[in-house]
Amino acid sequence: MRRLLRVGSAERDVGEELAFHFAEATDDLVRLGWTRSAAEAEVRRRFGDEARYRRELLSLNRRRERRMRWSGRLEGASDAMREAVRGLVRTPGMTIGIVVVFALGVGANATILQIIDRLMLRPPDLVVDAASVNRIVTDRSDVRQGERTQSEYLTYPDYLDLRGAKSFSAVAGYAPRELTIGHGDGAHLAQTVLATGDYFDLIGVRPHAGRFFTNEEARLGGERVVVVGHGYWQRQLGGAPDVIGRTVELAGNPYTIIGVAPPGLTTIDLTPAELWFPLEVAQADLAPEGWAESRNWWWMRALVRRADGVTVAQAGAEATALHVAGREQQIAAGSYGADTRIEAYPLVVAERPGIGSEPAVARWLAGVALVVLLIACINVANLLFARMLRRQREIGIQLALGVGRGRLVGRILLEGALLGVLGGAAALAVAWWGGGALRRLLLPDVAWNDLGLSTTVLMATGMLALLAGVLSAIVPALQAARRDVIDSLRTSAGGITRSALRVRTTLSFVQAALSVLLLIGAGLFVRSMTNAGSVDHGYEPDGMLYANLSTPRNAIMPVEHLRLEREILERVSRVPGVESAAFTSSMPFWSYLVYTIRIDGVDSLRTLPSGGAHAHIVSPAYLETTRMDIIRGRGLGDGRAYTAVVNQTMARQIEPYGDPIGRCIYMTVSGTETPCIEIAGIVEDAKATGFDEEPFMQYYVTLPEGAPVAEAFAGATLMLRVSGSESQVIPTVRR
Repeated sequence: MRRLLRVGSAERDVGEELAFHFAEATDDLVRLGWTRSAAEAEVRRRFGDEARYRRELLSLNRRRERRMRWSGRLEGASDAMREAVRGLVRTPGMTIGIVVVFALGVGANATILQIIDRLMLRPPDLVVDAASVNRIVTDRSDVRQGERTQSEYLTYPDYLDLRGAKSFSAVAGYAPRELTIGHGDGAHLAQTVLATGDYFDLIGVRPHAGRFFTNEEARLGGERVVVVGHGYWQRQLGGAPDVIGRTVELAGNPYTIIGVAPPGLTTIDLTPAELWFPLEVAQADLAPEGWAESRNWWWMRALVRRADGVTVAQAGAEATALHVAGREQQIAAGSYGADTRIEAYPLVVAERPGIGSEPAVARWLAGVALVVLLIACINVANLLFARMLRRQREIGIQLALGVGRGRLVGRILLEGALLGVLGGAAALAVAWWGGGALRRLLLPDVAWNDLGLSTTVLMATGMLALLAGVLSAIVPALQAARRDVIDSLRTSAGGITRSALRVRTTLSFVQAALSVLLLIGAGLFVRSMTNAGSVDHGYEPDGMLYANLSTPRNAIMPVEHLRLEREILERVSRVPGVESAAFTSSMPFWSYLVYTIRIDGVDSLRTLPSGGAHAHIVSPAYLETTRMDIIRGRGLGDGRAYTAVVNQTMARQIEPYGDPIGRCIYMTVSGTETPCIEIAGIVEDAKATGFDEEPFMQYYVTLPEGAPVAEAFAGATLMLRVSGSESQVIPTVRR
């Protein structure tokens, strides 16, 4: 209404001004002898378009009024800002306390936002046009258990089938591995990636130096070349400019360095990548023969880039058809699900339909961060409320002098916003310095390449801090606006009304409730960690070490591997501090073997929900080294005969046919069946893949020297039972 009145007043003023000038000009002509009618006509002719002048004058007036209004607003905002700053400066202790509370609360959220942004909201760094790049996932039914499973792992023939899809402009296979590089004292573990020749072109990355390997090099029988990661080049090779042409050793074979990857290049899973080997070449040096033809060894993964105009659904349909055609014989034999589907999933985790545990972890982290922020806001609201109570006489005087309640509320909200901004700046410092430690604690295997906070995190943190500051000031502001002038003047600085007391009590109650909720969550987490630590593994992990024995696959005759392992065991067992040592073909929580077996007098072993029987090819001292308890019978003997022990779960599956002890197990390995492997005893169940797993059938086998299937178990893991300082044992064992 006031605006309409202002518009009408401006039009009247303009009309009066024009009329005044018109009358003055007319009177001047009349004094010169003109008649009034002729003078008025002449003045109208001289003035021209009166309506145009009127519009221009009104426009000038509107611009002037607009400038005046904005000037008044800016002056008012500046006065309010100065007043708010003076109010915060008058109570430095409380201001610093509030900023610290905001820094911790918002800083925790900024740190969690960093983690969520890195893991779930962004594609891996350096991938060009990530929206058209997809992970390949198999969605298939387990013909033994009747359940559907999703997995990113493929066999090498499955990967070759995908290369025939016209829906993809590029297909690449890769397999992250932790491998031993070098030999002797210079040997070290490195995070490596076996990648096919299309890998680097598919993701669109360029080398920092040199070049990447090509399809001609990355093929069966190709050249031994390697690309080193930028970090590995700096740490292990000193950043030498002449690194191209040098060699690194893998499995006893030299690989020529042809390039250096750019900084920040990780695996697609965001884990560190220090060396990139041609997949076909390196796998031929590392794996037993037959890996390239096996459709039962799921060990690699695949990335695809969709061709222009191809949808995810179209790409998945063609890939499924090729996959099913490649598995035709297995499907016909009933050993593979005919309803298997190939899905093309996006690289961004948040866009995937729920494979993996990242979404659940992110939701829990976000929930914890939200509770922490709410506690911080309520804590700040309490502090602002206490500050308002200390200023109630000041507020009463301002109200008595005519200060509007709206202006009073605005000033308190502005103070809250300023505190939020200051707390947000401090929160970024907390996230910068403390975030790294938290990320390394929660996610030590993720490569955090960011040199700073991303734009998304900066904007989200700023908005969160500002919102938290305003929300924290709402209750004190409303309470101040509701105060009566007389009550405010009468109440001393230390007094408190019943209404204010209710507000403080409510805030304290909500803060306590949220704190209890957070403590309950922390308690449950600690309890879960304690329970995980007290789980009966079936073996004693404390005091156990493991070491990988890396030998060139073709440097030693297959049947000589067991002899070599026994020589190593004899030497290692003499090391001071080593109580016992054993070799194993598979480690708990890391790997296992499954072979076709038959048992004397047993028609067939019932397949459990956890799957078939897991085989462990071990040396005689394995039970002593792991301290697994023998429930009945005896152990593995001296290694001069084929001997086995089975765990309790497997024994229960055999017992309906009679006593397991004394029966023969026959294993089929690479098409060769072993002689009778006598079951000598029964051992307790041991965890194989996780703390909450269903019990697996497991059996442990020793082979005599010269066993015809020994080549299948080359490259086993050395396990040690040590006493005393582990750091003193490790260098001696390595030598």
